[in-house]
Amino acid sequence: FSGPILLSWQKLKVYSEEWRRTLSRETGNEWFHWLAEKMMEREKFSPPVPAYIAHRTWREPRRHLAKDGSTPSDSR
Repeated sequence: FSGPILLSWQKLKVYSEEWRRTLSRETGNEWFHWLAEKMMEREKFSPPVPAYIAHRTWREPRRHLAKDGSTPSDSR
């Protein structure tokens, strides 16, 4: 899931930096900036694996029926 985050940050970095300078406020997009940096650090040690590969054996858990025959998702 890091791909869209890193690509977006590459495109928005210039605008975020300009916004911070203009407003003299370092908190513009700071969490997005932080997240992108953490993703870049993480990928230095562990290359990204696409979700469709990493979770290819995932199966939805079996649902247990309540006494009335409903499932937990029926109450949503």
